[in-house]
Amino acid sequence: MKLFNVYLTISIFLLVQAACNSSGKINNTERYSVNPHASEDVNKVLKYLYSLQGKSENKIISGQNCCHGNEITRCYGAYVEELYNETGYWPGMIGVDYEYTNRFTPEQLSECNQFLIDYWNKGGLITINWAPHNPWTDNGTRDLNEVRLEELYEKDSPVYAKWHAEWDRIAIGLDELQKAGVVVLWRPMQEMNGGWFWWGWKSSPDDPEHFKKVYQDMFNYFTYEKKLNNLIWVYSVAAHCGGDYSKSPGFHYPGDPYVDIVGINVYESEGYHICDYDAIKAMGKPVALTECGPDHSKMDGSFDNTLMLKAIKDHANDILYWTTWHDWPDHYVSMTSNLNAEELLEDPWVITREEINWRD
Repeated sequence: MKLFNVYLTISIFLLVQAACNSSGKINNTERYSVNPHASEDVNKVLKYLYSLQGKSENKIISGQNCCHGNEITRCYGAYVEELYNETGYWPGMIGVDYEYTNRFTPEQLSECNQFLIDYWNKGGLITINWAPHNPWTDNGTRDLNEVRLEELYEKDSPVYAKWHAEWDRIAIGLDELQKAGVVVLWRPMQEMNGGWFWWGWKSSPDDPEHFKKVYQDMFNYFTYEKKLNNLIWVYSVAAHCGGDYSKSPGFHYPGDPYVDIVGINVYESEGYHICDYDAIKAMGKPVALTECGPDHSKMDGSFDNTLMLKAIKDHANDILYWTTWHDWPDHYVSMTSNLNAEELLEDPWVITREEINWRD
């Protein structure tokens, strides 16, 4: 009887294994995401990003930001299609900010998402950051008045419900992408180590724990309440360079269980230098250049795009992707608005859309 039970157990196991194999799904999917419920594609994309480290070519994904929300309807043509027309290359990744200029409605975010879904279906990767308006004053991202970060995670505070309603609005857009099969490199509340956004260090100059708890609360809400299992969580700081206008990259770090990728935003021109790279790399996560472009005082269209790649090759060669920022009035930042975009994208190190192969 015992022997029969053993045979029965083995037979059931083999049948289940065969069923899994016949479904085309990977058994024992490798886990790379900090989200224990992350989709299989999230883990495949992360595995692909990890695989780029140490390669001698095809090792850094090109990226272009396409403005904010449904502004992508005009920015996609100006920065992505025009880039292809000029160079013959599509960037490997495109991105948007889900807010910053406007609290976009779910309908407006859905309009934006159609471009992202289409790009994903054509082989590209997608990154979204979120620069929310001040929930106390409703006066945009740079209003530092009336900020008390602890109220965002204290359930009995007057702003708690409003803040979570903002998350619900954003989650609608992210869930639409999830249902379309899109993996999102999600980069919320960037440059927190700077003093210019309301969530930045000036709101709690000596206590980063409040920001950490806000970030952790968002992770838990999106992961366990909203079940957004298509997100790769990106912690993204401003280049510090030892200045007194910002904090070091690790000051606000919410902890390894909440971060998949660490990124740095660098705007430089001649003598392009990716400062803080060593500090970011020491965090032990994959590293990205999450925003880049020329120095703010030199955004006149004369920037050589290849300087950024040279800086990566010289002293930051484990960076996995970059995202060039978009133009704004009298400021020319995008690849297509500056020099040598074709030389940049045809470099053997650079991955363009047709070379993305995480599905293999």
